Amino acid sequence: MSLFNDYNVCKMAFENDEVIMYLKGENQYSEPADRYSDIPEVDIPTRTSCINDYYKEIRKDSIIDKFKKSLISISSMDKKNLQLALKYVMAQLQLEKRNAASFKLDDKIFFDNLRTIIANANINSTLGSVENKELQEMLDIQNNFISNYTGYSIK
Repeated sequence: MSLFNDYNVCKMAFENDEVIMYLKGENQYSEPADRYSDIPEVDIPTRTSCINDYYKEIRKDSIIDKFKKSLISISSMDKKNLQLALKYVMAQLQLEKRNAASFKLDDKIFFDNLRTIIANANINSTLGSVENKELQEMLDIQNNFISNYTGYSIK
């Protein structure tokens, strides 16, 4: 997709209240799978930039609210979706850090909700699961970045 098409697809998702499907790359928001994989890829940095561009054009707080609510909903689905939601958080914070974001996730309640979801996900690297160990390592890195940048903690 071209950036112009990406923006239009993003706009359509927000206008149709299909932000969760857009963020997850489901249905009409899916992208072609990598030729070596059957799993569709989601270009998180591009989609995050498109959300910022859409907010910059429209300037409605409802866009930010839908984005945050969708991330909370996605993160509470399962560990795989928790990882996806956190990748969007990291992409947004990277834009903010580079002064390329049109809005900020500077919201204590949002980060408190993420922290609660992560605590309830019962991710403990001592459980022996490779998936849990990898997720725990990712969370440690992301928590360090998030807390250093925003002052909020997700753990």
